[in-house]
Amino acid sequence: MLGLYADNYSTAEIAERLGIADSTVSVVVRHAKVKLDVAARSEAVRVFRALY
Repeated sequence: MLGLYADNYSTAEIAERLGIADSTVSVVVRHAKVKLDVAARSEAVRVFRALY
């Protein structure tokens, strides 16, 4: 999902594309931020880009 954010998709667009609820996208991103030890979604996207 961070890859889709990196490609400038919105939460709603990601949810629609994956066939899941907006809240599910938010929960997955929240968990990713914890695992990456960052506070903001933009930081998580930056880390994602650096890794992939």
